[in-house]
Amino acid sequence: IISFSGMGFLFSGNLSLINTVKKFLYKKALNFIFLNKNLKVIVQNKDDFFFIKKNYNLKERLKLIKGGSGIDLNKFDKLKIKKTKNIVFSGRLVKNKGIVEFINAAIFLKKKYPDWNFLIYGAKDYLSHDEFNLDNFKDLLKKKIIIYKGYKQNIGRILENSCIFCLPSYREGMPKSVLEASAAGIPSVVANTIGCREAVIHNKTGLLVKSKNYKDLSLKIEMLIKNKNLRNFFSKNGKKIVKTNSSLELVTKKIFNLY
Repeated sequence: IISFSGMGFLFSGNLSLINTVKKFLYKKALNFIFLNKNLKVIVQNKDDFFFIKKNYNLKERLKLIKGGSGIDLNKFDKLKIKKTKNIVFSGRLVKNKGIVEFINAAIFLKKKYPDWNFLIYGAKDYLSHDEFNLDNFKDLLKKKIIIYKGYKQNIGRILENSCIFCLPSYREGMPKSVLEASAAGIPSVVANTIGCREAVIHNKTGLLVKSKNYKDLSLKIEMLIKNKNLRNFFSKNGKKIVKTNSSLELVTKKIFNLY
């Protein structure tokens, strides 16, 4: 399976000289890998599909399989979603996940909605060139404008305590966390970027926002804060869409059919 999510920062904006060289070498490495005529390449979103189709001569060896890596629906059907006012960001603490925009949105919205909470879950990635140092925001943490919950392996526990899920990432392959949120009936606010924009259906299962734009992110989160009926509408649709397109059984079957 070929996914660009692991090297997403190379395709998500302005690059330093070093990362420009890395991107060049990465594309060259793909060119070498794709020489294997027995290789079938699976991608998880349309943008990557058309990028590879345009740049590499794979023809019928290139396959688009929607639904990410598949979601265990039984696991999320059993979750007991609590009534909270928690807006949740979950992901590695790196800038390209959109954590800066999430925090800026929290600062803006907390003034208007002090009873809503902005929770951050995720591991601190000290090895990443794109590391985000949450320690620089001690004042926000002290005032509980944002609440850092650390890394939690069990996404179900996170979603049980969520009202709105937020991932303003600059780029993904196919964000599994967003699909899992939909499976649990949690509406999402997601950046209109590669991979992310296919994890929700705008105005049906969630909302898309402009990339790297905390004001638009704030506006869309506020829409959900103010409109419980809209949250319920997205929740119902999200569960239905994930069940139809992203079940573990369905995605696994598609992959095995290639073999």
